[in-house]
Amino acid sequence: MSKTARLSGGALMLLAASLPAQETQTADEIAQELSNPVGSLASLVFQGTYTQWDGSAPGISDQNTSALIFMPTLPFKLAGGNLVVRPSFPFAGAPVPNSSGGWDKVSGFGDIVLLANWGKKTESGIIWSFGGTAIFPTASDPALGADQWQVGPAAILALLRRWGVVGAMWQHWWGLNTPEGGGAKANTGTLQLFYWFSMGGGWQVGGSPIPTAN
Repeated sequence: MSKTARLSGGALMLLAASLPAQETQTADEIAQELSNPVGSLASLVFQGTYTQWDGSAPGISDQNTSALIFMPTLPFKLAGGNLVVRPSFPFAGAPVPNSSGGWDKVSGFGDIVLLANWGKKTESGIIWSFGGTAIFPTASDPALGADQWQVGPAAILALLRRWGVVGAMWQHWWGLNTPEGGGAKANTGTLQLFYWFSMGGGWQVGGSPIPTAN
């Protein structure tokens, strides 16, 4: 059986953390700082994703995977830059083959992903950071996770201007254990592209496609 993601998308809702009492910032300035992946503002992000399946298995083109992911962003000032810790807590639904040759839908809690990057923004607006990422096998159903402890490197390169931000985040994971019941250890990478453009008044529009290699 093969499967290929044909469509994936997401939507964000942000909540800014408290600002220093002596600072006054406009809505556009706050939105710009929230767009900075190594910025000094904390945020709460809810991301919705939808993936359409395709492949050679019977009925696979009628299946899809959806998820709601809660991603708090926690920045800490460290050594002239910011250490940004971003855990991801997913609740997902996914199809699984059944004994009659059809498909069943399972839903529940997925694997927790933890990203920790240190970096800074230069005066020219270039943002860079590097660090590590880990996946914890917390899925409530085998179809919703990899059943492996995984670790790997992560890095971000972006350009932040008054008109918005464009950049990319690379992550790679290697499995540390063989999944229960057998199977190969994970060796997976993602390159998350992101682009957000200011519309004024604190509003932004953009996207974040995520190509994946396995």
